[in-house]
Amino acid sequence: MNKNPTTEQINELIKIYQSGDIDKAENISISISRDYPSNPFSLKILALIYEKKGKYTDSIDVNKKAILLSPNDPDLYNNIADAYNKIGKLNDAIENYNTAIKIKKDYFLAYYNLGIIYQKTNNFNKAEENFNYVLNYKPDFIATYINLGLTLDKSKKYSEAEKIYKKGIKINNNIFELFFYLGNTLQVLGKIEEAVENYKIAIKLKPNFFGTYSNLANSFHKLGLFREAIRSYKKAIELNNNSPETYNNYGNLLRQLGNLIDSENNIKKAITLNPNFAKAYANLGNVYRMTGKIDESIEVYEKAISIEPELHSAEAHLIFQKKNVCDFTISEKILKKSSTLGITTKSISPFSAISWNDNPEEQFLRSKKYVEENFNNKNFLMNHKFNYKNKKLKIGYFSADFYDFPSMHVMIGLLENHNKNLFEIYAFSFGPNNNDWMNKRVKSAVDHFIDVANLSTKEIIEKVHNLEIDIAIDENGYTFNARTELFQNRLSPIQINFMGFPSTSGANFIDYIIADKIVIPSEFRKFYSEKVIYLPHSFMPSDNIKEISCKNTTREEFNLPKDAFVLCCFNKTYKISLIEFDIWMRILNKIENSVLWLLESNEQAMQNLKQEAKKKGVSPKRLIFAKKIPISEHLERHKHANLFVDTFNYNAHVTANDSLWAGLPVVTKEGKQFAARVSSSLLNSIDLKELITKNTDDYEKLILELALNKNKLSKIKEKLSTNRLKIKPLFNTELYTKNFENGLQKAFALYQNGKKPRDINVSSI
Repeated sequence: MNKNPTTEQINELIKIYQSGDIDKAENISISISRDYPSNPFSLKILALIYEKKGKYTDSIDVNKKAILLSPNDPDLYNNIADAYNKIGKLNDAIENYNTAIKIKKDYFLAYYNLGIIYQKTNNFNKAEENFNYVLNYKPDFIATYINLGLTLDKSKKYSEAEKIYKKGIKINNNIFELFFYLGNTLQVLGKIEEAVENYKIAIKLKPNFFGTYSNLANSFHKLGLFREAIRSYKKAIELNNNSPETYNNYGNLLRQLGNLIDSENNIKKAITLNPNFAKAYANLGNVYRMTGKIDESIEVYEKAISIEPELHSAEAHLIFQKKNVCDFTISEKILKKSSTLGITTKSISPFSAISWNDNPEEQFLRSKKYVEENFNNKNFLMNHKFNYKNKKLKIGYFSADFYDFPSMHVMIGLLENHNKNLFEIYAFSFGPNNNDWMNKRVKSAVDHFIDVANLSTKEIIEKVHNLEIDIAIDENGYTFNARTELFQNRLSPIQINFMGFPSTSGANFIDYIIADKIVIPSEFRKFYSEKVIYLPHSFMPSDNIKEISCKNTTREEFNLPKDAFVLCCFNKTYKISLIEFDIWMRILNKIENSVLWLLESNEQAMQNLKQEAKKKGVSPKRLIFAKKIPISEHLERHKHANLFVDTFNYNAHVTANDSLWAGLPVVTKEGKQFAARVSSSLLNSIDLKELITKNTDDYEKLILELALNKNKLSKIKEKLSTNRLKIKPLFNTELYTKNFENGLQKAFALYQNGKKPRDINVSSI
């Protein structure tokens, strides 16, 4: 009797096994094994059959019997390892894969399978090592390029992953996964346009995979191709309406575009699909913040953090909103968090943190981190050559705020006074083009008003380049409607941070910041990444034709007691900390018949302030809240206050300018960071240095002294009244504009002479 089955028997078994008739193949294998017990081949097939049927323990047992008959067959060890892998006995699987390799050094399948195990168990170094062995022995094994690329991605070796995917594509350019994963890697590397091209190829290879459309939409969003992004998100949802990530990302885009209702609906859909989706709760909080639903925003930010405590952006927005409602219970938390959030953690919005603490170093580190993490895209138009030879210097102001917005109340004076013989002024608007009184005034002031709100980032950059803009001025910085990505891609030879964000950009693509020696003194200069254009007086422009209403209002119309001493602070509520509020309450307790006049905010803030006043022994009735009214009427009602009292970490800015223009003195405490020194800058520029204090004790003493010494306060008001009408620089808009233009000309001259940006001191004309 033969010890081995015939060739015909073996071929028949193989044929039946390959045909997929597993049950018949199983019966034949058992029969052959019984008839030829010393031959391992039928056992080998039987073990494979058991594995296909999910009988992994039986497969292992049969493989072990086969190994006794053929101990040097690497396939048997590989197969037994496969079975161990399936039942989760990974150590046994690894041991058997390694045995197969010892028998056959170039056994690429065993290396590949080891790589997969190490990849799944997050041992990425070992996975990478084994996948490289596969490519050494079997360089055309295409699955390896996919998994090695994924392993490198997980190890954050993105540049290496990019190279591996591209090598795989050279071998076989019909593999969907290679193009899809390469697109993902390119996104991380900031090569967004290249990512788009790879996603488009992936779609051709696999037209109905929603994930490609979703990721393509994310790329379009980053490029500012909003119309294309919307189409891709809609297609992704059409293919799969159960992806919370897609709904969340789509909702986030709609929020950015101002479509807050649809944004809210899409993000809520994401949360319905995944009730533990922390980032979706955070994004919903952002929508609520923009729609003024403060209580709701706080609730969902807290929910986001409860799910994902490391979601630092949500924590930062939560703190900002709690400051917005004057929740002073978070004061100690802010002190602890201000030195870490956005500095040692992942980045957060730098604007949200300005009022937390008076620390220019923290502001610098926070902005720098924000830029590193959010504006690392490879610049797709950096090769543009700025060979402009304009007869006039072309200045482009970029803003979302060319309408009845506080910063525009002072900016308009500058825009209207530019020397049109030397400068050509452009306003690039990506905010509301609502044709209100200020919007109309801006359009009349500039040479060209260009609405770019509906253009993609690339379209805006190309338009700016075609117009040959010499100097681009970012008026938003990191405020909520900013378009920082425009400046990252270099709009013009010179780019300037001005007005909107009272701190450093921390960005290597912003060349200058407009300042003065008060807001950026020499001891804190090192905390500003930009070179500084130091104006000779205040950095802030003014509008010296700003209308003050002629209405002859009375205190009673604003619920103010007729004979009371009125302390006033029209700053936004998020600027108010417990420190200055405690001082104000002590002053009210010391000055009989005095009240505090604040700007009406949200209901919760007003209630919290009243409760805090009560704790300090002050009747809540002594807190009066002023409703929002047109700016000219708002300026007129300042006459009913006796003294404006400033906030510390984030001073009154345009608000202080308004107060001084209306004739109301401002008492401030000079801090360290830009935002904490603005009122000092304004008071210096109008020669009222006596209203600047250096510490909280002197701040409190000065307010008390002025409240109790009517003669001294009256003299200060007389001095302010005299100085405001061009006698001192603050409200000399024509002089300011000439000095500002001089600074721009000096910066441009450095550029024309091939010199790098450097600090510029402008002497007053």
